[in-house]
Amino acid sequence: MIDLLMRNISLGLLFLMNITFSILFAQRDCLQHAKLDILGRSDRPTRETFTISATGHFYIHYDTTGNAAPDLTDSNNNDVPDFVDEVGIIADSARHVLIDILGYNEEPFDGEGGYDIYIMSYSAGVYGYNYKETGATSYIQIDNDYEGYDSIFNLTPLQIMRISVGHEYFHGIQWGYEENLLNNAYFYEMTSMWFEDVLIPDGNDYLDGWVEPLLNNPTLDFNNIGNGYELGLFGHYLSSFLDYKGIETAKNSTIIREMWERYGSTYSNAFSAVKYVLENNYGKSFIEAWADFISRNLYNGTDESYYYYADQALIDPIDIDLQYFGDTESFTLHLDDESVSIQSYSLYELDTLYITHSRHDYVGRVVAMPVDYSMNNLFWGSNNTSIITDDEVHFIYGSEVQDSIIIRLFDEYPYSYSLIDINPNSGTYESTLSPIYFDNQITLHYFGHQN
Repeated sequence: MIDLLMRNISLGLLFLMNITFSILFAQRDCLQHAKLDILGRSDRPTRETFTISATGHFYIHYDTTGNAAPDLTDSNNNDVPDFVDEVGIIADSARHVLIDILGYNEEPFDGEGGYDIYIMSYSAGVYGYNYKETGATSYIQIDNDYEGYDSIFNLTPLQIMRISVGHEYFHGIQWGYEENLLNNAYFYEMTSMWFEDVLIPDGNDYLDGWVEPLLNNPTLDFNNIGNGYELGLFGHYLSSFLDYKGIETAKNSTIIREMWERYGSTYSNAFSAVKYVLENNYGKSFIEAWADFISRNLYNGTDESYYYYADQALIDPIDIDLQYFGDTESFTLHLDDESVSIQSYSLYELDTLYITHSRHDYVGRVVAMPVDYSMNNLFWGSNNTSIITDDEVHFIYGSEVQDSIIIRLFDEYPYSYSLIDINPNSGTYESTLSPIYFDNQITLHYFGHQN
């Protein structure tokens, strides 16, 4: 009896833990394949009634009884619950932004007119799903109340619903460009997370726990960090910083659409499309853009002069390990074109640091960062570079080829050479002089080559 009682208590605790986890940690795995009936047709949900959005494009299906029914309050007495009206309003808005402003194609036509949204009952933390059918058509399912979400931005249930509808509807449009997911699901999610914030810029739900896999693991491959939900910020880097058309507003940017068009028109994968558009349309390699993006996330919440997007003020910097600098340091970074390697040092108030590299085919960002952020400096790494700093230095490097690079750091100028005096009027004419001879008299600039 005691064993049975303890077993029941354990199961009860496990059940409560699962409920708590679902409430505190929202779940997304929103790209789904529609279930098929015995005749191979899409087996869509059945709801008691439906209404049509103001533009006539969205058919919103819902129950008026049972646990899946939304709040039936009808403040404007139009015989449609206010919640359902709000679903139609945000769906029409998402379509307007995606198609009329951003220039995307209509979602694939399912043969019945309009696009279908089904209101279901989900546990707290489930945002919704996009179900792809045969032939790239799709429909979406959303929650009926969005209650119980633990939002650090204090989002209301209506705000979370709007974010969900925009996210899932963009998936419906994406299927029209490319319907074979394979290993490319991260790109679908990256761009839908980005669009959430374009549609609803004061929501910021895309930062609420979703971005941590990137911030905590900045050296992982771009296309293998997580499920893609963490990459919404990179969408903003592309559309609001790299694409000059989007600097004023991301709604003027075309770079994300260009990537979708390239991905959908070739047999390549999404990463190849990203690289192609960056190189051919914007004159940058992917690794150059990625290294710059990662480096600017060192300034999150501290120095807006290095931000690529205003929302960086709301998140922590990337997670890095600081090492302590000796008189001379040498370290090796293994480089490729899908990720960055990072090495960081605390300099103990060192005045000047000199840097040399063993190779020239690298792409590197160097960040000099005092504790008080008063003299932050971000620049591209190069041979014979010297920096003046007193606290931290970060090396964020990649390369278009897979190889390794040795970087050497010195606290004194590392070169030993002498000069011949060729001034016939000088008292040391034709003598060999050390640079120390000119100490506190002139400044010498060395333009030679260091192997």
